[in-house]
Amino acid sequence: MDEKLTNYNQAISLIHEGRLGDAESLLNRLTTAGFTIALWPLGLIKAATGRPFEALSHWETVSPSSVPQVTVKRETLIQTLPEYKKIFELYNAAIEKARIDGAAPRHEVFSELLSKGDKIPLPAELYKACFLSLLLEGKNGKFKSEYEKAPDYIRENPDIKTISLRAEQAGHEEWKKRSESKAIRYKRLAGASFAAVFLALALTGGIASGIFSKQEKSEPVSSAEVAKTKIQDDRVKALEEELEQLMSVNSNLEEDLKQKETALKETEATQALLEAAGINIGQLSSEAAERMYREGLALYQDGEFIEASELLKKSLSFSSTNYFSDDAHFYLITSGLKSGNGMEDELTSFLAESKEAYRQSPYLDDVMLLMAESYLNSGDKAAAESLLKKIQSDFSLEWTANKAKELRNR
Repeated sequence: MDEKLTNYNQAISLIHEGRLGDAESLLNRLTTAGFTIALWPLGLIKAATGRPFEALSHWETVSPSSVPQVTVKRETLIQTLPEYKKIFELYNAAIEKARIDGAAPRHEVFSELLSKGDKIPLPAELYKACFLSLLLEGKNGKFKSEYEKAPDYIRENPDIKTISLRAEQAGHEEWKKRSESKAIRYKRLAGASFAAVFLALALTGGIASGIFSKQEKSEPVSSAEVAKTKIQDDRVKALEEELEQLMSVNSNLEEDLKQKETALKETEATQALLEAAGINIGQLSSEAAERMYREGLALYQDGEFIEASELLKKSLSFSSTNYFSDDAHFYLITSGLKSGNGMEDELTSFLAESKEAYRQSPYLDDVMLLMAESYLNSGDKAAAESLLKKIQSDFSLEWTANKAKELRNR
């Protein structure tokens, strides 16, 4: 059976086992590789874990002829958008107020929002904010109670697991210290700005009633149902062209070329050996990237910015196509800035990315603002003005819009 189909069926099995995080990682890799049939179950996971805008985005290209239930599920999800929009805006307003006040948000704000989780699934960031606020206030007992009541997909979330583990190890004073050093960052919920688009769609036809059920099933497929995708790899050709160019420029590089040829042969031999052993190199790279990201993020939160930069850079070198790649890139940038380094190249790289994780990243406006400030510092007012205007236009509900207005009025 085709490797993509094997991975797809494995992801479906993981969904049935309730391991949504693992299934999501596998499906993300498949969609990045162009295996579009994975968009349907990936959207189901996003809908079941409180990310309706991402789910609808995945389903835009899913044809009802191949997945008949997508129409009803899409309409059902659209019906919940006003409630999600309200929750997201209240959440974002709470963390923005806390940022302005210079204090951690009170847990009561998030607890009230979490009470709506009985009706619709809520995103992990909302639970994370509530849990962090409780720990910062020294309410470890309340945290344990809320954690135990949380849905399975929340307790299995890697960030939430880390918080739970550290809650057992760290005292109240340590959490307070981490907050004062700004090692704890509350990530804004993206998607509210897209609500109007999807709400308009709701007016074009009848809206089905009922809430998305995480029991919705997606069945495995066989190779007879999906055309196999041929993967072409031109790395060898590209390297050969590079070697020829180097030889024409300077004959003294012959030894260097021989070394590269040897390295290439060794790489090909290693790859062939791994493939023969049934080892998925792409999967290994993604897993290594995620491990480096988690370790780098932990160092960042501990204020170890130089060490964090090294791991975050390694994460992106292993793979930059994962759902967390924009997170790794953002923290790489901020780690560098906090270490006193200029990060113009990384800022430019982030903004130039066309991958979905970057285009929908909740950090996009933050990076745009950092880039605009970099332009201002270098005297390029025209470039800064263009970015600041875009921030005000595209992110009018975010704190960055106010900051952009302030910078333009200077």
